[in-house]
Amino acid sequence: MAVQFEIAHRPDFSALHLTLQPGQRLVAEPAAMAWKDAHVQLASKARGGALRSLGRMFSGESLLLNTFWTDAGPGRLTLAPGATGDLLHVPLDGSVGLVMQAGAFVAAEESVELRARWEGLRGLFGGEGLVLQHASGRGDVFLHTYGGLLPVDLQDEWLVDTGCLVAFEDTLSYSVEAAPHRKGVKGFLKGMVFGGEALVCRFRGRGRLWVQTRSSWPLARFLNPFRRVRSSNSSSDD
Repeated sequence: MAVQFEIAHRPDFSALHLTLQPGQRLVAEPAAMAWKDAHVQLASKARGGALRSLGRMFSGESLLLNTFWTDAGPGRLTLAPGATGDLLHVPLDGSVGLVMQAGAFVAAEESVELRARWEGLRGLFGGEGLVLQHASGRGDVFLHTYGGLLPVDLQDEWLVDTGCLVAFEDTLSYSVEAAPHRKGVKGFLKGMVFGGEALVCRFRGRGRLWVQTRSSWPLARFLNPFRRVRSSNSSSDD
């Protein structure tokens, strides 16, 4: 039986409303729960053993996951990600896996296998960290985006700014490279320091990828001059 759900208040302040039946179990990021009724039970634990839990931590996710279930009748649960933006539902049928950027995961059915995926130096230079997260098996997966959501059905090649990537099917291959207008060491360094558009992901193959209309990096750069900086001679009461 599929989990009953509704994505409401989209696209800016999306929330995931779920109704769990006895026997259905959902795993979610610890900070994702907004509210639940008294029928829904909750437990926090590491999933998949110590190594997989550490891999999740290095991929930017939480060490522990919350598990939700109900034993006595239907239970209602609402999950809401921290960042403003949309929610993405990806049903997995066992034929294709899903690779997610750090921080995108919200929840999945317990039947879905979650593990860290080592990306090597391309993950480091791509700005997504050395490890991404991989979901496989059968069941529903829910991700969140920063900004609006755009699905792309890829047949050949596609270039995506590293900050706008949300997830992609594991049938696709990708490489991290300098943006076309930032070729060469000089152009690359100038883009990193001044332009903020130095790296892109080049995807190849056949499959689907999802991109978001906003990146958190420009927001961080915009807010940085307004940060309150404590001087070395400031008192602790300031």
